[in-house]
Amino acid sequence: MKKLALIFILSSSLALALSVGPKTLNRVVHSHKVVLVKFWASWCVPCSIMKPDFEAAKRELKRKRVTVAEYNVDLGGAPKYGVYTIPTLVLFVNGKAVEQKQGVLDKDSIVMWVDSYLQK
Repeated sequence: MKKLALIFILSSSLALALSVGPKTLNRVVHSHKVVLVKFWASWCVPCSIMKPDFEAAKRELKRKRVTVAEYNVDLGGAPKYGVYTIPTLVLFVNGKAVEQKQGVLDKDSIVMWVDSYLQK
């Protein structure tokens, strides 16, 4: 049985929800200039606490043409991206992981963090 993940991709004008496997996440990371990925799980209480702030950050980052994805760690493959705890946000620029943040972050912290890479 093939495992699938739910990944949300926000482009400049359209939000898409795709069911993908771990290999598809790799393609997304390499096909967009700036990609923010939230690694999470449905049973993770801190992930649930962060959800409203992450959703708000996602809306703001969409206007800045940042691709935002959510990856359920229960599907495996998270260690490939250096993720061993959740929630973890990993920022990719030009296909390479440039930084990650662990734990609950508020909207402003997420947006300011990503903005610091958009200005480089």
